[in-house]
Amino acid sequence: MFALIDILTNIYNRTNLLFLESSSCKQGVALYSATWLIIDSVSWLTAELLLGWVIFPVLATLWIRGKDQFSYLVRTAGLWLVAIALPAMFVLGAESGLIIGLIFPQGYSDAVWMQRYLVWTILFPFVQYLFAYVIGAVKVLLAFSVFATGLNLILNMTLVGPLGLLGGRLVIICAKMVMALMTLTYCQVRFRFFGVGDLVYLLGLSGVSLGMFVLAEGIVGHHLAVAGTLVLYIVGLLLVRSRFSGSPHPGSIA
Repeated sequence: MFALIDILTNIYNRTNLLFLESSSCKQGVALYSATWLIIDSVSWLTAELLLGWVIFPVLATLWIRGKDQFSYLVRTAGLWLVAIALPAMFVLGAESGLIIGLIFPQGYSDAVWMQRYLVWTILFPFVQYLFAYVIGAVKVLLAFSVFATGLNLILNMTLVGPLGLLGGRLVIICAKMVMALMTLTYCQVRFRFFGVGDLVYLLGLSGVSLGMFVLAEGIVGHHLAVAGTLVLYIVGLLLVRSRFSGSPHPGSIA
C-alpha cells in the first residue's frame, strides 16, 4: 500500500505537466519545470533533513516511551516546521526574480511570478509528511491519496485549459493543500495535538515581519528589505522560542 501511495503522490505532482503541454506548448512546460525544480528541491531537501533524519527517529523512540512525550514532540515539531517553512517561502517568493535570473537564461521571466505561487507547496508537504507518519493507518492515507489524485485530475481538466500556466500552478497548490489539510484534520480530531492559541504568536510575528517589509522596501530597497525582514523574523522567533514551543506535558522530555 505504501508503494501505491507513493505512486499516487507522483501522479498528482506531475499530471499538470501533461495538461500544460497540451495547452501551453513546450515553452509553458519549460517555464513550469524551471521554477518547480527550485521549489521542489528546497522542499524535498528540508523535509528529508528535518523529518527523515531528525524528527521521525525521535518520534519512533518516544512512541515507545509514552504518549505524553510523543504528543509534545509532534506539537513542537509541527510548529517549528511551519516556522521554518514561512521564511523559506518568503525568500523564494520575494527574491524569485533574482533566483530565476541567476540560474536560468533570458526568456524565463514568466517563471518569476509562477514561483511566487509555488512557494506554498513548501509549507503543505511539511505538514502532510509529519502527520502522515503520525496517522499510522495506511488505508486512511491511501484514501486521502486517492481523493487528492482525483481532485488533481478534475482541476487539471477544468483549470489548465482556460488559465494555462496559472491554472497549472493552482492545481498543484490545491492538491497539496487538500492532502495536508486532510492529514492534519484527521490527526487533530483523533489526537488533539494543538490548542487554539498555538499559532497565534507565529502568525503575529509573520504579520509584523511582512508589514516591516512593505514599509522598508520603499526606503532601503527591495533586497535590503528582504534581508531585514528575515533578520526580524528570526530574532523574534529566537527571543520567545520557549513560549513558542510551549511547555512539555508532565513527564515529557525537557
